[in-house]
Amino acid sequence: MKDILIVDDEQRLVNLLCRVLQDAGYTLATASNGVEALQVYQAVQPRLVISDIIMPDMDGIDLIQHIQSIHQEQKIIAMSGGNAQLAMDFVLKLTRMFGVVHVLQKPFTNRKILDAVALAIGLPDPSTHLERDSMNHHPQSEATRSILIIDDNPAIRTLMTRILRESGYAVEAASNGREGVQAFQRSPADLVITDIIMPEMDGIEVVMQFARLENRPRIIAISGGSPPYLSAALNLKAATVLGATSILMKPFTASELTAAVARAFGTGESDAT
Repeated sequence: MKDILIVDDEQRLVNLLCRVLQDAGYTLATASNGVEALQVYQAVQPRLVISDIIMPDMDGIDLIQHIQSIHQEQKIIAMSGGNAQLAMDFVLKLTRMFGVVHVLQKPFTNRKILDAVALAIGLPDPSTHLERDSMNHHPQSEATRSILIIDDNPAIRTLMTRILRESGYAVEAASNGREGVQAFQRSPADLVITDIIMPEMDGIEVVMQFARLENRPRIIAISGGSPPYLSAALNLKAATVLGATSILMKPFTASELTAAVARAFGTGESDAT
């Protein structure tokens, strides 16, 4: 069994999706058209199918119908950029009629595909895919260390929470800076992981507030940047100057996250300066 079957006749996109999703820890199978995809589908029984719509031999709509006749509850993400004959919005609207769990308009970012997959099937199985080395750094004799995650993206919040709980940490989460500060006041955490670009109160203000505390927590700032804001690199540089312990640029893998947390707690290799 594989986590994901990717179906697209554009090999360059297939290669890109494979790199992004394998780095995140998912197991994959691929097919270049609908006919091939049906054969692969029966062989690998994927948890999720990601399919282009406009393809030779058998298009994505026919493929979705065939798959649903085999397994009615199969989770499917459809993607398309349209073509000269069919407008993209019409293609994706048509796809929604067949019950796919998510639709993606090409071109899309790495973050969008990772978010869509996480919402569809959750994280990869940590017993198979997560690198466990960073987990083994935590001294078993110590009380469970606590982490507060602050991010307005629900998929990213869910991903990080599950990864870090699987790693043995006690994790709480908040959807913006204001909620995060309130959560910390109720129950101080050993480590705060905060996004930079958020509503209500941004991550820079969060870092500044926590940096003023006498017993301030370790802080990991994360960002992918977003127009019209500064680039991710500048956002994270500012967070470091204002008191962040460490930084992590989106998108990141599960192993990169756990390694950054281990470094923040002084149990992993230090960040290069």
